[in-house]
Amino acid sequence: MSNAYAIRPAASDDLEILVEHYLALWDSYDVPREHHKPNATSIVRGFLIEAAANFELGAFICEHESGPVASACCQVRRSPYPEVLQESHRKIGYIWSVYINAEHQKQGQRWGDKISR
Repeated sequence: MSNAYAIRPAASDDLEILVEHYLALWDSYDVPREHHKPNATSIVRGFLIEAAANFELGAFICEHESGPVASACCQVRRSPYPEVLQESHRKIGYIWSVYINAEHQKQGQRWGDKISR
């Protein structure tokens, strides 16, 4: 397997990859799919669309010669307490999904040594 990986911002046409990776993240925790809500795919898709429109979603795709093998999602979120600072001076970020395909985990090298930007 080649060690060449590239990370890029996710585009709107990557929506289904992000949905797939989020659900696969639960698979990696050994959560059976029958424990998901019947409309889990729609829930994740809707969450991503809303986050992109309203919560400054940041999503990234890591690609290998075999295609997308990892992703990460983060966003600005509402403060759990009264926020008195102007938004331009303070934002709260939250990383809510990091997925790496099992075949690309534990490669024995630092990712920074493998990534082209």
